Amino acid sequence: MPTDNVHRFLNKLTFNQKYLDNLMDEPTPCLSIGILQERKKEVGFILLRPDEDIPENVTNQGFQLGNRMVGADAKESVIQLSFAFYDYGVYHGLVNPSNPVVKRTVELMVKNEDYLFIVINPSQRAVTFRSELGKGDYLGIHHNMDMIRNAVTSNENYELIFDAFENNPSPPGKVVPWVCREDKYSDLSDDVVVIGPA
Repeated sequence: MPTDNVHRFLNKLTFNQKYLDNLMDEPTPCLSIGILQERKKEVGFILLRPDEDIPENVTNQGFQLGNRMVGADAKESVIQLSFAFYDYGVYHGLVNPSNPVVKRTVELMVKNEDYLFIVINPSQRAVTFRSELGKGDYLGIHHNMDMIRNAVTSNENYELIFDAFENNPSPPGKVVPWVCREDKYSDLSDDVVVIGPA
């Protein structure tokens, strides 16, 4: 699985307000993927809400993010995202490449050669990371773009793949559900909130 080292990042970020409200109402652990604004530029992001605080000495080291396509059929597959925190643990999330938010977000990541990763701990401490996809193989995303663009994975098949993976994750780790999947949460034209350093 292609991986990339991801390091801490600090800046103001603009989110859809309803997205953040609904995200914080979801049970933890959970994972989300979408689009925010940073310095008036749209940026793709992946967000993890663990069910216990990841210690600061762990997040200070960054982490490794890897991805691959999972499924028996190329057009009925899902994207596996894996986050390995050094000397701590591994989290996995599966997202459906046929979902409009996922498709648009991944296209934006590849176009910008850039993405953000955000952890919001139960204590409400948020940590933001940035990596440049232009280095290496875009974490394998560029290599898989044809599969992602052509994916027709149904919600039913996504759930079947998720359940099978949850029972036998590879590599071993905690599998977290994907939440806030609706396209409306990508609307940054109105009802937004800015978070980050003062």
